[in-house]
Amino acid sequence: MRTIFRRYLALGSIGLLIDDLHRRGVTPKARIGKDGGSVQPTRFALGPLAYILKNRVYIGEVVYRGEVFPGEQQPIVDRELFEAVQARLKAGAVVRTARRSESPAFLMGVLHDDRGNRMSPSRANKNSVRYRY
Repeated sequence: MRTIFRRYLALGSIGLLIDDLHRRGVTPKARIGKDGGSVQPTRFALGPLAYILKNRVYIGEVVYRGEVFPGEQQPIVDRELFEAVQARLKAGAVVRTARRSESPAFLMGVLHDDRGNRMSPSRANKNSVRYRY
């Protein structure tokens, strides 16, 4: 884990980190597949690697319902290293905006609830008639 955190700081990109770990022969742990058999991935994927880099468990903390508590486990990664990685991740984050789709629901993406979340359309079918709301 320390190597993953250090290499991310050195490289500055999760994509480059994936390639670097693959060259070094570092692979994710095996998991159980849909058929019940063991699946051994050959390289890390972007999502799980980003999750590892953001996981507070590695600094000895546990997050429960949005609150951070000290964990019973010993930290694996130094807090300074973890905070440096978080700052690098935040600096490299891309703000994405949602595009309006070509949906027949013409207000989709325009209406928002009281917390700023986009509202999405619903529909119901009754007697071969589609009702949209």
